[in-house]
Amino acid sequence: MNTETKICPYCAEEINIEAIKCKHCKEFLNSSIEQENSSIQKKNILIIKDQNFPRSIFIIIAAIVLSFVSTYFDKDNEISWKILLFSFIAQVILWLNFQKYLENFKAKKAVRLISWIIVFTIFNGLFEILIKALSTINNIDGLDDILGVLGLLFCILIPLPSIILYLATGISLSKIKNDSVGLLRVLGFVMIFLIPIILAFQFYFLVDDIATEELKMFLSIISNFDLFIIIIIYIKAQKKIGFIQYQEYLK
Repeated sequence: MNTETKICPYCAEEINIEAIKCKHCKEFLNSSIEQENSSIQKKNILIIKDQNFPRSIFIIIAAIVLSFVSTYFDKDNEISWKILLFSFIAQVILWLNFQKYLENFKAKKAVRLISWIIVFTIFNGLFEILIKALSTINNIDGLDDILGVLGLLFCILIPLPSIILYLATGISLSKIKNDSVGLLRVLGFVMIFLIPIILAFQFYFLVDDIATEELKMFLSIISNFDLFIIIIIYIKAQKKIGFIQYQEYLK
């Protein structure tokens, strides 16, 4: 049995060199079309390489760790606002990187929505940092009233738009059909069904302040599921790039 492999021109998965039908995407392979599509696929994958996936993965891990740390120090405003600052910077960078990744596919709507996520992340970050930073000041008259107004505005302006934005982005990602690496549809479904639920819980806990530290930490883990999936996507993309380069080297 021939153990040599090649890349499927339709889904970019590794298959047997003698295969007439891809076992992954179930597409039949035609030699002339396959050769043309394969060269296009190689070009697309090599373009993705310029993104520097190891660095992108590091940024995501940093954002996840910072989110856990900020949850742990949530009651210490003196420390938490500084952690939040670095956390939101990492989040903005990771979404910029993911937006760049999406530009390799037919995903113009998703790219635009990611732009709004970036804007919203900045707005949300500034709002939270402002509230935390003001909470550390003790010599301002009427500070409690100011914080109360800011907290109310935060509750009104943040949760509902977040849910709508993540729903729209998830729907858009789930409709991408030329995902040569995979998992964008999975990411889309996670954003559709999981993230809005988490945001709703967080809003409820923010209003009633009934969540224990353990429950807050658990929700923090769940709310990072989308980032875990993006890490897996980047690992798969890097693996495919390495395989293509190895095949080219052998030639």
